[in-house]
Amino acid sequence: MTKKLTLSMDEKTILTAKRYSRKRGKSISSLVASYLNTLADSESPKESSVESMVGLLKGKMPPNANWKTIRDEQIAKKHGL
Repeated sequence: MTKKLTLSMDEKTILTAKRYSRKRGKSISSLVASYLNTLADSESPKESSVESMVGLLKGKMPPNANWKTIRDEQIAKKHGL
């Protein structure tokens, strides 16, 4: 459902917006909505693949574990060393 929103801008900005929207064949409302949605999307935190993997490991290792030692042990086990 769409609702009306009134914005106040200087005359030059309004004329620029009208020209821009006319060239694009889109309404000013749709351009503003698209822009605001883009801003909102860029502000939402995106979890990186590394962060998601770290989340999987939480609670799986003791807090004082040394990851290098664990890695070396796993490599030795894998290669029969």
